[in-house]
Amino acid sequence: MRANRGNAEKSLPVNREIHHLAEFITQSCGEIDEASIDSDGSVTFRREIFYRHAQGVERFRHAVLKTLMAHEVLHAEISSGEAWQPFTDAPNLTGRSYWFIKLWLA
Repeated sequence: MRANRGNAEKSLPVNREIHHLAEFITQSCGEIDEASIDSDGSVTFRREIFYRHAQGVERFRHAVLKTLMAHEVLHAEISSGEAWQPFTDAPNLTGRSYWFIKLWLA
């Protein structure tokens, strides 16, 4: 996961907590392939896809939100959707097709 490179005294504890929380949700959900922390502190969860599915983004979104609610994690959804790319052998998920949900975690 990417870390915020702000004031080390103020941002490090928050980033550590968010990092551990994002890792816990990733392991608990079973639907998430990758999580990243953006420079603004938001967390993006992604799931790689090979084929588009009707309601696929919505099912992924629901699975992540259900996991957050089951573990009583305070959150605010920023956005969700699909990033479709032509098939490539990209080294990381952001270069391939995926569903995503971007959140603020507390």
